[in-house]
Amino acid sequence: MIKKLLLLTSLAGLPLLSVAQTEPASPHFYVGLGANLLTKVPASSAVVPRLVGPAVTGGLHLGPRLALQASLSYHWKNESASYPAYNYGGGTIGGDSYSNSYKYFMVPVLLRYTFTPPAQRFHFDGFAGLTVLHSAFHYESTTTSYTGIPYSTEHSSGQTRAAIALGPAVRYAIAPAVDLTANALVNTVLGDNYSRNFSTRLFLNVLVGAQYSFGQR
Repeated sequence: MIKKLLLLTSLAGLPLLSVAQTEPASPHFYVGLGANLLTKVPASSAVVPRLVGPAVTGGLHLGPRLALQASLSYHWKNESASYPAYNYGGGTIGGDSYSNSYKYFMVPVLLRYTFTPPAQRFHFDGFAGLTVLHSAFHYESTTTSYTGIPYSTEHSSGQTRAAIALGPAVRYAIAPAVDLTANALVNTVLGDNYSRNFSTRLFLNVLVGAQYSFGQR
């Protein structure tokens, strides 16, 4: 009797063992590449209207509808100009020139909640989290006097800010493991004393790209 019970128990456990072997417990995570648009970004001494730069994304699913996501984007802008100087006879004897360089590194760390059923190809998501933005500014100028002796000045500054980020996102599955993605975040700078106007604390970023999922979907 005991042998029959042991045999039946072992036979009943075979389907469970088969399922465990065919369904690995690897976590579902994803990586992505895209382009990020920043608008009205405050620099150390100016406000840059808009900048486009490359972005990479990584995320980990915490549940069927919840994921933790982080991105890194890099943005830059260079501008320069020169103005000639003339003597009283009309000849050129030098002039003024300057160059400005803006650089931004942005890292949003976000929770993503999916409002649509996970099995659908089209998904509507909501993001909430924190954005860390580092801005670097470099200024150079050269002035040539009437005597022909140049005089140069140079200045560099940088600042790191944190901002609350909120916004919607959409995803569309074009393959079992590949999604086209787009999200728009509204960021509010925290603890910044450069302006008391709330509107100047706001900046936007829009990320468009594709992501590839590893593990179970």
